[in-house]
Amino acid sequence: MGSVPSAPAEPQVEELKSTMQESVRRAAAAIAQADVLLLLTGAGWSKDSGLAVYRDVADVKAYRDRGLTYADICEPRWLEQDAELFYGFWGRCFNDYRETKEHEGYSIVKRWRDSLFASNDASERLAARHKGGARAFFSFTSNVDAHHLRVFDGETEVRECHGNSETWQCSNALGWTGLGCQYDGAAEASDAPPSDTPRRWLAPSGFRFAVDEETQLAPPGAPRQPGDSPQEAAAAGFASNQPVCPHCGSGLRPSILMFNDTEWLDGEEQEERWEAWQDAVEEEQQARAAAELPP
Repeated sequence: MGSVPSAPAEPQVEELKSTMQESVRRAAAAIAQADVLLLLTGAGWSKDSGLAVYRDVADVKAYRDRGLTYADICEPRWLEQDAELFYGFWGRCFNDYRETKEHEGYSIVKRWRDSLFASNDASERLAARHKGGARAFFSFTSNVDAHHLRVFDGETEVRECHGNSETWQCSNALGWTGLGCQYDGAAEASDAPPSDTPRRWLAPSGFRFAVDEETQLAPPGAPRQPGDSPQEAAAAGFASNQPVCPHCGSGLRPSILMFNDTEWLDGEEQEERWEAWQDAVEEEQQARAAAELPP
């Protein structure tokens, strides 16, 4: 994350252009003949939606004037050192992600999924091996804009390996082992919250941060737009432009893996579904190989 991608040399550009049609034809044939489709996407996938890639997301005057790059800002320490900067950066990202429509590529892949992989033979066999999980399609992404969840089935076939901007967590996450965050502020530091107490919350629908366009700071006070949430605790936490943990009052942070981040809470359910799907695909492959062995 954060490094500048390499650019192809001129001869490589010419080669790519000259072989484009053949490459597209071969890719189309591979997809049409495949039994399983795994979509792997990163920052470049979001660019066609109009969203900035890593090297550009912090390339604005307010950050340049302070000598800050994306790699500098994308650290959880700013929540303690400069909350207005922290929520300004993540608030602008959050607003942009919510207000930007995903590009047509998502719909194209979804049509492939529905027409080629939803009910083929491999899909049925994977469903039997992986009950209640993904079938012959899975989306694995490092994007944090949550756009994959809009298009694909977030309950079965999406893995966001760096988290997403829609899910927020207490910045004092170590407290969930009894070292910091205290349930309702009433427990002793040695007491952990009840095991069924939520540790992460979805941001309320409709919520928008108030971010100053010139300074890129998010001051305390009211958000630009309040939100509605079926989760009462989340609604209370997002009453301010600088959201707070509804349990202990510490600042909320996006549940996104940042640089030098020891507090990130991954989506364990997503990770478990991804691992289970990989196991099911591997088992299916091994079963096919065994069936093709001569007697």
